[in-house]
Amino acid sequence: MIKKITFLWIFIFLCVSLFAQNKLDDAGKTEILDVHNKYRKIVGSPDLVWSNELEASALNWANSMVEKPQSRISNTVYGENVYWGEIGSETKDVVFFWASEVCYYHGEEITKKNKYKFERYTQIIWAETTEIGCAMVVNKADREIWVCHYNPKGNVIGEKPYKKK
Repeated sequence: MIKKITFLWIFIFLCVSLFAQNKLDDAGKTEILDVHNKYRKIVGSPDLVWSNELEASALNWANSMVEKPQSRISNTVYGENVYWGEIGSETKDVVFFWASEVCYYHGEEITKKNKYKFERYTQIIWAETTEIGCAMVVNKADREIWVCHYNPKGNVIGEKPYKKK
């Protein structure tokens, strides 16, 4: 079973690599990780680490949105944040866009009704999330598609993203 899963991820990674390259270079990956961790420190959540597996998953989804622009949310087992922007979007601004939902979050439990107000922010700070992988591709209309995948996913109904200090 583990060999099949490993083979599947290698196959997916190779297929994705042939389709389109992640436009995030090493400096961009470091910056997106650092900015996430700055927001996490504010609420006492532990730092995230980079995952190449999650990066491949995010790249796969970003590429699928190049082909089907109407697609916005994947069916991944991972948590997810997506951003569409103009060419030249800065990494810190992409994460800030997601984190700006902080103004709607006031420490309550996540419910089906309220999560859509702040789910991008609470995914960033979700204390039980330990890994992140992100990708950015450019579509045919010269717009950037940014995707971050998080493991384990956050925004669990009935839970809070972190314990208060």
